[in-house]
Amino acid sequence: MQRSGSIAADWLSETMRVRVVWFLIAFAVLAGRILMPWRQPLGDPDFWWLAWFGNQWLHGSMPTHNMFSWTAPNTPWITHEPGVGIIDALAGPAHLGIVRCLLLAVTWLVLTYAAWRPDGGRALPFALIWAMLLVSWGVSERALSWGNLMMAVTVALTTPARLLTGRQTLIGWANSGLHPARLACAALAVGIWANLHGSFPVGVMLVGLADWRWGVAAALATLANPHGIHLWGLLSRYAPDAHVGQFIQQVLVEWRPLDLHSANGLLQLALLLIALPIIWPLRWRPVLLWAIFSAMALRHARFTDLAGIGLLPWISAGLARRLAPLDVPSPIPAAAILIAVAAVALPSPRFDPARFPADFPFATLAGHRVWNEYQLGGYLGAHGVPVFWDPRVDCYPESILEDGVKIQIDAKARLALLQKWKVDRVVAWSPQILDPLRRAGWTDDGGAGDIHIIAAPGH
Repeated sequence: MQRSGSIAADWLSETMRVRVVWFLIAFAVLAGRILMPWRQPLGDPDFWWLAWFGNQWLHGSMPTHNMFSWTAPNTPWITHEPGVGIIDALAGPAHLGIVRCLLLAVTWLVLTYAAWRPDGGRALPFALIWAMLLVSWGVSERALSWGNLMMAVTVALTTPARLLTGRQTLIGWANSGLHPARLACAALAVGIWANLHGSFPVGVMLVGLADWRWGVAAALATLANPHGIHLWGLLSRYAPDAHVGQFIQQVLVEWRPLDLHSANGLLQLALLLIALPIIWPLRWRPVLLWAIFSAMALRHARFTDLAGIGLLPWISAGLARRLAPLDVPSPIPAAAILIAVAAVALPSPRFDPARFPADFPFATLAGHRVWNEYQLGGYLGAHGVPVFWDPRVDCYPESILEDGVKIQIDAKARLALLQKWKVDRVVAWSPQILDPLRRAGWTDDGGAGDIHIIAAPGH
């Protein structure tokens, strides 16, 4: 009786109450990010051609050429996301939602593992919020989210917060403090990463900074992909001075420099700047990573994800040194239970039927020369409609990409370019494309949901 009374008194003590409050704060932050994917419809336009690729491969024929387009048929193609194609093919539109939800939830479980330390109860929620505000692009079912998961795994294996000290060397050796089994698993994770997303060179760097010899092993592991060393060559085509790199910066917001004229861009810049004094006492490695990731984010906004994931353990460790220590258990077990409950009880997200309708009349486009809005290319191509272009930009010559952009954004040049390519059908969902063409005599010829088909005059 006396013992149970002392336990109750301990639970009611101020220290215990503080621990419970901080644990609940950390759990609430983590739970918010875990449950968010269950509330959003699917919408990745790349799903369609990735799933098509996966289905082809599962049936014994891995595509090596562009088989979607009438403008660049049979152009050699190296997919840097073959594993995601297999996953998308197996899941299909019906089950992709639950895959997306589990993918993002597990990513944040892994990141929490990387950021948690027994005495850092006050630091953990602040570190997680800091990272969540930076990770803003890989938060859907797209392949980038798989890259983020593998980066989280690599970070968790090479830089967990509880193992970080103020004596970090620039490049690790055998005395880096990490068990060889962790480094071996990290190298293996980078090899898997190379089959899921093109951001895998970051993983080679992370493992190399932990131990250069295992970094070499990680680099070799990346060659275990369907295209071998040629996969590395593909990445050079996305360099800023390459025509593919120039195109994606022009068309895709995430590939443009961080927008310092927007509130969100200024917030993310502030988050990057505030990270430096937090991690500075931890010496060389985090400062180097901060400089690399900040430069990448300023160059391309999508790389704020890499900064949020790669610096998270260092932010947590740095904050733990500045805040009063507080022993709080990890929220991971409770969050894992939440994921299981959500997977059973919550409905799986589906594709927005207005954006990607199941009853779209693909057959009516047979025999026509179609210009399609860029994000619709995979949706049409995977359903047997030859397309003008799609997001596999490395399959297309520069002239096609340039003309496609002008048709999409330049109303004055649009009609002339459509005539140049002898286009007789346009498939689009944006009023700024459809309405001027209608005023120029193009007529509606069907469609479904938000997607419209319009026919050229006389066709």
